[in-house]
Amino acid sequence: KLPKNNCVKDALKIYESFQLRDVARIDFIVNESGGWLLEINTMPGFTENSLLPMAAKETGMSMQALCVKLVELALKRSC
Repeated sequence: KLPKNNCVKDALKIYESFQLRDVARIDFIVNESGGWLLEINTMPGFTENSLLPMAAKETGMSMQALCVKLVELALKRSC
């Protein structure tokens, strides 16, 4: 369940505004008064216990498939 002060829309707007690519983690501090941007992490944790691989796993994507997809996206930009 998402908190009452949901920052997902703000995170997506920041992601697009900064023209981020592929993956990023956008952290907020949230309390009763609202949410404040804490940091933008363009290389979030990437172990099997990290949030990004866990989120991918929830959608049915393995760690190996996630790595392959990220490499494919990078290669596509460089060609």
